[in-house]
Amino acid sequence: RSNLRKFRRVEPIVFSCEASNATWFRCHPMRSRRGAPVGGASRGIGEILVSEGVITSRQLEEAYRLGRQQRQGVGRTLLSLGYVGQSDLAKALARRLRLEFVELSADDVDPEAASLVDKRLLRRYGRLPLRVEDGRLVVAMKDPANLHALEDLRMLSGYDISPVVVGASDLRRAFGRLFGDGDEVAELLEEASAEAPR
Repeated sequence: RSNLRKFRRVEPIVFSCEASNATWFRCHPMRSRRGAPVGGASRGIGEILVSEGVITSRQLEEAYRLGRQQRQGVGRTLLSLGYVGQSDLAKALARRLRLEFVELSADDVDPEAASLVDKRLLRRYGRLPLRVEDGRLVVAMKDPANLHALEDLRMLSGYDISPVVVGASDLRRAFGRLFGDGDEVAELLEEASAEAPR
């Protein structure tokens, strides 16, 4: 039995999806069950990191300037400068999207939940099902704003999805312990992590 007691109850996101044609869906995050709006937060990742005291305003300005020169997001730039770690970005993203952040280990994953979707697809998406809770599949992911991936997981698993945010390094380690194939896991998760939070 998985040791999941350290997780708080996840407040699920309700997605409004309408079929645009026979092959894809248009999905929009609406509100949580308690009525709190999700997404559309006014502050960016950088501003949240400053408000949390992780970086200074001067460091953020430097990251914006360098990011424009190198044509990459502020999150990836802050990482390259060494001002933040992957967990710092994940926590800021969780706060921005009003989701839960979890420090993930392989022991926190219910194998039955993880087996609901083909492991190669999970690796490519950079997502990992943790457990079924209240009839919904709780999924750890680095970029829960990717609504198309969420809808794919919903259709493949047969469950509505409750996303939680994890750091990319935690996700990589959990995949390695659960599925092995270390080099392949690292390669596929690197593809999934190509775009750092902005």
